[in-house]
Amino acid sequence: MVVLPDRQDELRRCYDEQAPHFVETRKRPWPEFVYLKEQIEKLVEMKSQPTVLEIWCGGGRLYTELEHILPPWTTYTWVDFASGMIKQAKKNAPWAKRLVKDMVAYLQKQPQESVDCLLGIASVQHIKGKRKRALFFADAYRSLSRWGMMILTNWAYSERFLRKYWKQIATTLPTLLLDHDLTWNDVLIPRKDHKDPTQHHTRYYHLFTLYELQQLARQAGFVVRVCNYVAQDGSLTGDRKNARNSFLVVQKEIH
Repeated sequence: MVVLPDRQDELRRCYDEQAPHFVETRKRPWPEFVYLKEQIEKLVEMKSQPTVLEIWCGGGRLYTELEHILPPWTTYTWVDFASGMIKQAKKNAPWAKRLVKDMVAYLQKQPQESVDCLLGIASVQHIKGKRKRALFFADAYRSLSRWGMMILTNWAYSERFLRKYWKQIATTLPTLLLDHDLTWNDVLIPRKDHKDPTQHHTRYYHLFTLYELQQLARQAGFVVRVCNYVAQDGSLTGDRKNARNSFLVVQKEIH
């Protein structure tokens, strides 16, 4: 019997041990942040005292982009399963509520309609398994308030991605075939330990298609506001050829 490794535990250890290096090398804002801020401004027009939940917040980079457009009475909560990342995030907003929790389990326990905005920047791509991803979208819908909004970015399964990571994908393909919980658009990306180049961490990614994102959102009850790829030049596009990430905006519209 083949014993498969715990992919979530691999991720947690990677981000715990590499947290300072990740934060130091990821200070530049993504092009997606421009579109994300536009959506947050729309939300603030409807919600004067928004409750914002950022799942898998990393080092808090997104908050530094949003700080100047969020009302001063905003409730902002960061959740990350890596304590190393939470320690880094504390430097960006000492007053923000920070929790070391699994994002899926945390969301399941949130009261109904308790969150106005749910943010996931390169985070939902780490949820393994179709059922677990569907449950995440369902819990997101339940937790969001009326007219609440969820904004997600995730790596795109693009030609650019395949060119960049084809060696890693080829190397990990035998492992993927052994795990029946994985799908064709799941990948394992090894990352070298910056302290010890002879060691590496294996990171699990699910690379969403736009169709899949729309299906998950609509099955959960959401209205899809934006579902596009973000091209290398920062523009929104439906073509995944040279896409960086996917960009999804959904809303809990209740009449």
